[in-house]
Amino acid sequence: MRIRSLLPDENSILSSHILSRFNPSSQAEPSSSGTLLTKIIKMDTSYSAQALTAIYFGKMRNQYEMYQKGQRFYGAALTQLQKWLLDPQEARKNDVLTSVLCLCLYEHVVLSEETAWLKHYEGIARLVEHRGPGSFQTKFERDVFQLCRCMIIKAAGVTKSHCFLAQDRWKVGRRSSDCDHQQVIDSMYDTMAEVPGLFHEIDRLTYLDKTNESPTYLALRNQVEYLLNELYNYPQALRMASDIEEDRNEILPPQNQAVAAGVAMCHASILCLALATDYFDLPLRVPGFNKTFSVNTRDRAYKANMVL
Repeated sequence: MRIRSLLPDENSILSSHILSRFNPSSQAEPSSSGTLLTKIIKMDTSYSAQALTAIYFGKMRNQYEMYQKGQRFYGAALTQLQKWLLDPQEARKNDVLTSVLCLCLYEHVVLSEETAWLKHYEGIARLVEHRGPGSFQTKFERDVFQLCRCMIIKAAGVTKSHCFLAQDRWKVGRRSSDCDHQQVIDSMYDTMAEVPGLFHEIDRLTYLDKTNESPTYLALRNQVEYLLNELYNYPQALRMASDIEEDRNEILPPQNQAVAAGVAMCHASILCLALATDYFDLPLRVPGFNKTFSVNTRDRAYKANMVL
């Protein structure tokens, strides 16, 4: 067997370049996002990963030829994706979902249009909903679903539409006070999935609803209070569930990347709800904030008020 070259091939160089940004040498262990991206790039068969790695390398290194190569791969990836989507069975495979994930990251690098990333996020939402909640069984599929959940909630938030992840059959959080950080994150995402739909319903309220404090108005007001109380609890719960002892200090930033990302997402959701607190004349920090993790059950009165 003849060895053509001792140098790494182009794909390996491009992949290593982008993966090094997800796994800095200063980190003792690879990040979960970096590990997942490594798997996605290795298994991709639709040119999506090649489009992402080439466009990223070209942009970061100011190499126009490589940037153009990434654009050509992007066109080839879209063609392959369109063929897959014509077959309902193919559309349920991991290859399709991971391909779209790569295209999402591609758009974040290129920034070709203001809403290009949103189109891919909405595409991911349709693919995940089409597959159903029972289709993410392996560890890899669960990791992909975790990443997709974040994108799906963001897309629903931007468009102020109900998020299907708020449905009970999609909720994966364990209602327990004794759980690890991933279980807390799952419960947190279950809660955050309700926020986009809340704003959709608020937009439907009329001036008379607010003036007369109609049942719909009061139910939504109660929902805002409920969501804020839940979200206020998660940052502390995440820190306490971290496998790194230093993360339990509320002053220092979390070292566990999953915990840090969860805390950031939770704070972002609270800031979004600040708009709702203005509308309903509620304090941003709802009375009754409890540092003990509690996501067991909703208040019965809240459930009664939500029956419109």
